[in-house]
Amino acid sequence: MMVSLLHRLIWPFFRPLTAIAARQVILGQERIRKLEPPFIIVANHESHFDPFLISGAMPFRPFRSRIIPIRFFTRDIFFEQPVFKHVLRLLGAFPGKIGYGLDEAAAQPMDLLRRGTSVGIFPEWCFPDEPELSRMQMIAPHVARRSGRPVVPVFLFGIQGLTWLKLLTGRKQLIVAYGQPL
Repeated sequence: MMVSLLHRLIWPFFRPLTAIAARQVILGQERIRKLEPPFIIVANHESHFDPFLISGAMPFRPFRSRIIPIRFFTRDIFFEQPVFKHVLRLLGAFPGKIGYGLDEAAAQPMDLLRRGTSVGIFPEWCFPDEPELSRMQMIAPHVARRSGRPVVPVFLFGIQGLTWLKLLTGRKQLIVAYGQPL
């Protein structure tokens, strides 16, 4: 509930900011409009801005949208930091638990999807352990198969080396491209 309220209050300001300051281009938004939530978003991953750019580029009517919030997998290690974990939860993140196995990692997204909340997954996560990386590659198809929910591929361009300074000074062009749902 709190995550949804926070997203509805933040995104009306974040979206114009990225559209103007970062010269953001959004492609394929009509594909999302036709889709009945919840769904699974699968995107490339280069920066900590990625979840916000994906959510902020969604077709949006602040207090009537059923698309947001989108909750995102995050590395478990971030939830070991006492204050930071609460901030992450408010922003929509949840620990991925990919190190515990595929079924354990699928439990939270399955629950969110059952409750009508869309889930974002970044298969490119940087893990030092090969089994975790392999599981990350399999989690989206696993959750999609078990939930029966569609997968929306998203490609982010211009996010490499993105910082707040580059974002706010317009030194970056960002492209968010939504692909055909699978």
